[in-house]
Amino acid sequence: MRDGREKHSVSLAAFRKGISFVSVDLAGLIVRRPERFSRLLAEVWALVAEGRLTPPPVTTYSFGDAQKAWRALSEGGRIGTAVLVDPDSAGAVAPEPMPGGRFRADGTYLISGGLGALGLSLAEFLAGRGAGALALVGRSAPDPEAAARIEVLRTGGVRVDTFQADIADEEALKRVRAQLPPLRGVVHAAGLLDDATIQKLRPEQLRRVLAPGAAGARNLDTVTAGDPLDFFVLFSSAAALFGNAGQAAYAAGNAFMDALAVSRRRRGLPGLSVQWGPFSDAGLAAQDANRGARLAERGMGGITTHEAWQALERFLAGEEQVVSYVPLNVRQWFEAYPDTAALRSWSTLREAAKDVPGADGSGRAFLAELRATAPERRAELLETTVRELAGRVLRLETGAIDRDTPFKALGLDSLMGLELRNRLEAAFDLKLSPTLLWTYGSTRALSGVLAEQLSAAPASDDDKD
Repeated sequence: MRDGREKHSVSLAAFRKGISFVSVDLAGLIVRRPERFSRLLAEVWALVAEGRLTPPPVTTYSFGDAQKAWRALSEGGRIGTAVLVDPDSAGAVAPEPMPGGRFRADGTYLISGGLGALGLSLAEFLAGRGAGALALVGRSAPDPEAAARIEVLRTGGVRVDTFQADIADEEALKRVRAQLPPLRGVVHAAGLLDDATIQKLRPEQLRRVLAPGAAGARNLDTVTAGDPLDFFVLFSSAAALFGNAGQAAYAAGNAFMDALAVSRRRRGLPGLSVQWGPFSDAGLAAQDANRGARLAERGMGGITTHEAWQALERFLAGEEQVVSYVPLNVRQWFEAYPDTAALRSWSTLREAAKDVPGADGSGRAFLAELRATAPERRAELLETTVRELAGRVLRLETGAIDRDTPFKALGLDSLMGLELRNRLEAAFDLKLSPTLLWTYGSTRALSGVLAEQLSAAPASDDDKD
């Protein structure tokens, strides 16, 4: 007790001598010695009233110069107070998505599409990293497996509220939001696929695909405008980056989400859009094994939720507004989509794959092999190549493709037809008609017309050498 009295007497003496920088445990003094605090406060206030204690110097900074203010205060020997003014000068907000490497135990996080396999996996990740409360929104009620997983989260101490609502319906989303405390994070993971080529895309398909992705994202942006969000994450797709065949509507919806993330950042709000590749263990691609297999055949590999959530954690700590995460075999991709190789935006990757037949938009390596083959065997080599390419697209063994069986009877649809035409163009260095496969719809017929076009095509300088 004596030490405490000496400390305070020294402090008051310092004040009387004009020394303005002292340290006192005011909180502890109020709790443990309230009478002493009252006496000291009266003494100090008397000094202020007598004008013997002058206020420290005050320097004003705009909110936009907050970082400059902190630097000035941290410099040695600087005594005074910094006051921030003009809030409108702040051009950006940098919230901390994971304080101390954890989500907030006292925070609520909303996941749209949260009742599906992908959303539930994300919910488990958030809970495992400390999230205290989750709001899972989906169009359908959770199935028994989902309900069991949700119960495990609740048993672990996480509050989980589920809502059956269409996020494309703004009023329905407002009703959900009204039942929740202030949100600290939003993840928009809802989406829908309904593939069709442009010629066959119907207005109702377009509306159906855009509703959960684009309209849902817009509604979440609007409804959570007043929430103190640490993050606002949009689950976009690599389709917005690559433009997968048959996914014009889906790519457009995801591109909207990418633009929304940028718009939010420009408004000083958190925003991150992740263009995910196909998930192999959850999500839309995993629901259709054939879809995932076809993408893998073209060079786009799948990702697991485990590696995706690790990547998401890194992205939240970064500065990106839009980022892609997709394993891509560039050589296979250029082979499946030769026109892509000619685009300037792919020039860096094209250089990395320039030694691949077809990667530069031509099939000169194969043509050189074909022209080096004895004339009587060229037709056989050409037909074998057509069967191999058709088998890769149809996911059939080469031996299962008969020379005269129509491709359509083997399951070739318009999207597969587009892919097969791309592969043929890359392999034979030809520009083919969009209707070629439907006019010459079998291996024998197609090989015959390709042989005619190759015979009429002039040999390149490389082939002449």
